[in-house]
Amino acid sequence: MNLEYVQQALLSSEYTVCLVGKNMMKRTGLRYLRDSDEAYDLEQKYGYSLEELYSARMFGTRPHLFYQFYREVILEGIRDPGPAYDALSDLEQMGFLKSIITKDVFDLPGRAGCANVFALHGTVFHNSHCSRCGKEFSMDYIRGSTDIPMCDECHIPLHPGTSLLGEMVDNKVISQAAHEVSRAELLVLCGLNFGSKLTRDMIQYFQGKKLILINTEKHYQDERADLVYYGVLDMIL
Repeated sequence: MNLEYVQQALLSSEYTVCLVGKNMMKRTGLRYLRDSDEAYDLEQKYGYSLEELYSARMFGTRPHLFYQFYREVILEGIRDPGPAYDALSDLEQMGFLKSIITKDVFDLPGRAGCANVFALHGTVFHNSHCSRCGKEFSMDYIRGSTDIPMCDECHIPLHPGTSLLGEMVDNKVISQAAHEVSRAELLVLCGLNFGSKLTRDMIQYFQGKKLILINTEKHYQDERADLVYYGVLDMIL
């Protein structure tokens, strides 16, 4: 696809919303833990699969192991946003991008300077909280703990600022994201495809004029998009 068509669509739309997926995240150097090699290494080290380790059940029944994994893998895996996220920020600041929807828990768009981000699963940087009194604690408080991080008032384990597998996602955030997609004239799928859960969950609300797919990998459903560009977002600007 000629870049000019993609650029023109981005610059002419009055309301553009972007769904951001795993291939954007992987370009920052983040480990994608669902990859077969990564998943195998995790199970060898901890004795449980990723789905078991990063679950509400593990948090409730084996909090020591849960927080060992959370500190050693999740928090130590944080990377800085790269050029593609800077491109999102540039588009937003120029007024061409209204909002970003992502399942990324590392707040890559927000740390790149994007203001209107809907992080459906929360982030590791915010809202680690006590389920009894509601007091919030920073990521550094959890990172600095040597065992199970506890509320300093209630003395019970803190819940991370992210949704764990087996937990309900915040309905308010889901509703806000769905409303954004319903308002979009242009919907951009960036670093994901029509087979991803984020796309499947959100595309049902899209009533706009045009859908652009920007990805580094081909997928058999790509033809559903109006415009397809195989590359990275930062090459478009």
